Amino acid sequence: MKTKFTKLIKRDLIFGFENNKYKFIGVTFIFIAVIWINIANIQGAAFELGMSSKDINFTDLFFSLFKGIDYNALPLPVNWILIHIYVTYLIGSYCYDDLSEDSAHAIVRMGHRRGIWISKVIWMIATVMVFYLILLAILLIFSTTMFELSFQWSNFSKESILATLQSNYSGIQFVLLTLCIYILASITTSILQMLISFIVKPAYIYLINISMLVISLYINQFMLPIQGSLLLRQNIFDGMYPINPINTIVYNLAVFILVLIIGSIYIRKFDMLVSQKTD
Repeated sequence: MKTKFTKLIKRDLIFGFENNKYKFIGVTFIFIAVIWINIANIQGAAFELGMSSKDINFTDLFFSLFKGIDYNALPLPVNWILIHIYVTYLIGSYCYDDLSEDSAHAIVRMGHRRGIWISKVIWMIATVMVFYLILLAILLIFSTTMFELSFQWSNFSKESILATLQSNYSGIQFVLLTLCIYILASITTSILQMLISFIVKPAYIYLINISMLVISLYINQFMLPIQGSLLLRQNIFDGMYPINPINTIVYNLAVFILVLIIGSIYIRKFDMLVSQKTD
């Protein structure tokens, strides 16, 4: 059974990434452009403070991409929206489509459906991780070639980030915490997306996720897991805010586990053998 499960995971990873290879290429070029625009904005802000590119490093560029927005919904957090939309795009309806097309073979190989669901979840987590690795690689390349490759606070950071950051984080701690929050939010949203793909048509999946993004921007209560990735709404920037790193991580993990269990139960009832592949 373990060998069958391992083979199924390997199959999902290979087939899933093969299915997404052109999407990953597109995402890479899109975020090269996005990060280039962020660089121009950072340089402009630094020059206004009488600083140069030497006063900027990786941490500044990282924060510019991932900071999100506070409780003022304008201007829209374009970077935050793009990150989550492209995760939605990469996950798509692959889980449902693959089961609809190759479900009979998968059931014969595994003998039970729970392993099929878990294998798809592992593929999803791997996809999310690769997406963020691509973003980090782009940030590292730009930081190395244009700024200083440092994970500590720069002179610009001291004016733009530390002026509002209320917790005593080092630069590397801040980067790792932010990555943890974003990755967990993306994984939680993605597993929910996979579950929804069994219930509604693929086109509606994108509408539902976009609706969640919009709702997250305009509600003050911490209701949706994805809200925690609006970094400037964390109480490490304002002690009056209800969202903090601990409740963000715990909430996302709790929702992930809940959806994982629901998916394991639902897939047993899902009529894979007669379902048709979606367009």
